[in-house]
Amino acid sequence: MAVIVLFEGFKVPTYVRYGGALLRCSLYRKQVDICYYCGRLGHRADVCPNPQARICRGCGAPSSPKDHQCTPTCELCGSNHQMAERTCRARYKTP
Repeated sequence: MAVIVLFEGFKVPTYVRYGGALLRCSLYRKQVDICYYCGRLGHRADVCPNPQARICRGCGAPSSPKDHQCTPTCELCGSNHQMAERTCRARYKTP
């Protein structure tokens, strides 16, 4: 179970006492849905409005064969990593 708790200021405590229990806190970072078919934000691949427009998740090239050589380029931020890796800060920005 997850609960979102708001705190005043910018510091998030490590633990919170609630109902006699000591609960661990962590910073909540909202993630935006990313489509791995077309590379756009706001929807997932299973509900992609344009599933025919497939791109390579590594380099963003349209309709590329699986065995092609590519240099990883994120379509969201332009950095040299795969699209929407966990380390990509653009993944948490709203479209």
